[in-house]
Amino acid sequence: MFSDVGSVNAIWMQDTPETAPDRNLILRSSNDEQHYNVVLPQPISALDIQVRQEGDLLVSVNADQTIDMVSLWVMRGNSEQWSSSGHSESLQAKGTSLRAVVPKAVLASCGNACEVYLQFAHVWQDDSVFSLSEVKHKLL
Repeated sequence: MFSDVGSVNAIWMQDTPETAPDRNLILRSSNDEQHYNVVLPQPISALDIQVRQEGDLLVSVNADQTIDMVSLWVMRGNSEQWSSSGHSESLQAKGTSLRAVVPKAVLASCGNACEVYLQFAHVWQDDSVFSLSEVKHKLL
């Protein structure tokens, strides 16, 4: 996922308050211990989300930070009907903007029982520590 990086220490931040205090991250193995003082960056926020259904489901997002990672998926109950992981052409992210499409045929395949979810994230690198802040939305 990250090029030119031998190993990655990652912190997943979800629902972080606007002003998070510094945190001490300790990574331990059987014979080693690494300490990191981590200043958590501001979480990513969606400034605007628009959803239109004109045959296909069209989604546009504007965020307050660059969008580095995106996932879009359709569920019918507990079963995944479709995911952008196999259809990268359905996503277009550039800077703080995202455009996404769920094909009409996917929505028609589960009738009114479809639930559509969007998750996007911003990634920061501080030396060898990567921090990630994500937002998840139920669109339908």
